[in-house]
Amino acid sequence: MSKLKIEGYNLGPVEKRIILAFAHTEPQTINATKETIEGHYKSVNNAFHSLLKKELIKAVDKKKYRNQEYDIFWLTLEGALLAMLHRANSDIMKEYYEKVYGKSEDTDLIFDLVKAFPEKMREIYTMFKTTTEGKMKLKNMPISNNEMQKFIKIVFKYPSYRKTMKKTIGHAFKILEKMVDEAE
Repeated sequence: MSKLKIEGYNLGPVEKRIILAFAHTEPQTINATKETIEGHYKSVNNAFHSLLKKELIKAVDKKKYRNQEYDIFWLTLEGALLAMLHRANSDIMKEYYEKVYGKSEDTDLIFDLVKAFPEKMREIYTMFKTTTEGKMKLKNMPISNNEMQKFIKIVFKYPSYRKTMKKTIGHAFKILEKMVDEAE
């Protein structure tokens, strides 16, 4: 079966099944995920290592079984966005994400945008990139004028993004004023 290329990630069929399985389950071990997706251990294990390398999943806890500890994995924010890009339910994703990582303004904003603009999932996916500190960087999202009002209302609900949006709008007006002055 050919690999599916999505936004810079080459996902094999087993990797995609793991991402979508996590979208509907709590964190799991490799073996539990193998059972969930009804796969073979070797292919699931290889897919896990590939997803870890791509930083789409990560170990979030440990499970003790017969005096041995096993890592329990779940999606990173990028992995959750990728799952939603593949039509995973955003409400379920938000619920699991908050159970695993806790609530945050950043992720609340992302999930609100996904819910408000499901047809813009690819743009939302590429708009947010996580830095090493875990803070989101707001990037361009091509939207229509009608969608812009909806977008600004959502962003203005979150204080730290409200400041960024005000600065961006202020800079845009300064640039437009300069362009108008130069044109005259």
